[in-house]
Amino acid sequence: MFEKRVFPSIIGIFGDSQDIDILLRIAEETEINKEFFTACYALNSIDTELVVKLLNGLIDKDHHFSHEAKKLLLSRGIKSDINDEFNYLIEQFNKPEAELVEDIHGLSELVDFIVKFELSESQVEDLIKSYEGLKFRYDFYIYGVIWNIAAKSKLISFLPLVELAFTRKQPEEINYAIRYLSCLDELKISNELSEAINDYFCGLREGSYGLKLHYAKYYLKHGQKQTSYKIILEAVEKLLVEIAPESITHDQYTLSFGSTDRVFNYIETAKNITLHNSLALKFLLIDTNHCEEHDIIKRMILSRIDVTSIENYANKVKDASVKVYVADYLLKNHFNHNVMEVMKQYLPKFLSHHMFYSTIKIVSEEAWNDEFASLFLSCFQNHKWTQVDSQMFEDYIDFYAQILTKIQLVKFEQKREKPIDPLVDRVYKIWLEHNGL
Repeated sequence: MFEKRVFPSIIGIFGDSQDIDILLRIAEETEINKEFFTACYALNSIDTELVVKLLNGLIDKDHHFSHEAKKLLLSRGIKSDINDEFNYLIEQFNKPEAELVEDIHGLSELVDFIVKFELSESQVEDLIKSYEGLKFRYDFYIYGVIWNIAAKSKLISFLPLVELAFTRKQPEEINYAIRYLSCLDELKISNELSEAINDYFCGLREGSYGLKLHYAKYYLKHGQKQTSYKIILEAVEKLLVEIAPESITHDQYTLSFGSTDRVFNYIETAKNITLHNSLALKFLLIDTNHCEEHDIIKRMILSRIDVTSIENYANKVKDASVKVYVADYLLKNHFNHNVMEVMKQYLPKFLSHHMFYSTIKIVSEEAWNDEFASLFLSCFQNHKWTQVDSQMFEDYIDFYAQILTKIQLVKFEQKREKPIDPLVDRVYKIWLEHNGL
């Protein structure tokens, strides 16, 4: 500890070369993890080359923060020797289960670090030997630690573990093994092992979607495309079997990400797979606002279907709130033949919740004309504004001030028979003043 506390983060912002000695002393002598990292970051803002020299020096001296120094060097693309970390990991496999349970987070972080480096043949052999000697129950996480290294390394030299897994026929191990095989870019296995892999798949029980996903990836990656596609199509169909426009409810739609997450994992495996329209259209009833990747897949699937079929399917939805969500999605993604007719039906509902305001703007940008302006202003006037919605709508004041024309506002004023809601009266006056009215 230091008699006079120094704040490295402040030095990093306002310091200069005169502060280097202080920061070096902190990095070398502190025993506080956060203080070490902060001193290094501060030094980096002053002299990047000096930081690299410092970190390499700490590693060479086997400093108590040598591992942290290696992590910092790695963040700069500089790799170090990881024998100490690897040997420490091997030692953990001999500890009792109770002790390992308490260190699950630390070991996970260590593995995340180790997999960023290329393993030597002897290190792979050590891991295989350690795995073969494990005496824990098969669902204990420590098995997954070694399989995680194998999968991320993509080294075929871990293949003996696959053979061991299919010899033992333990479901947990086989799940890990298939995941590992699905990660390999090249694969050469014996006919005997290939048959064992196929036989195990044939015996899988109903469900088992996680393992079947690994099998789909494995078959696709290693030359059995049709088998893979068959697995994907069957899984997607079963996972979406309960989704139907006539029966879907508000809760089923808004919470659908929880029950359909695996569907997108399957489609992600083979994006070019062709889905029958009856299956593909079900994606319209899955809320993907929570996940951009899922939203991209949903849009890709629906874009392969003609718009008329999509609109007809959407019209089968019975639940009023789901109809609004679906209409919102179709408008944002240009799956409509007659935008104006849709807006006549749904614009009043869109105004009732600010989450739809961006959609109104998108449609306004693309379809604005005198008819649309008249509809918009009428709905704006008739809507029962709340404090929250009126405040959220203020983000769009300037946008509509720019696209509303003087003629459109004059025509609306001539037929307007009631006052503008006080909560948005100021907004309306801004539009009038912008057009000199």
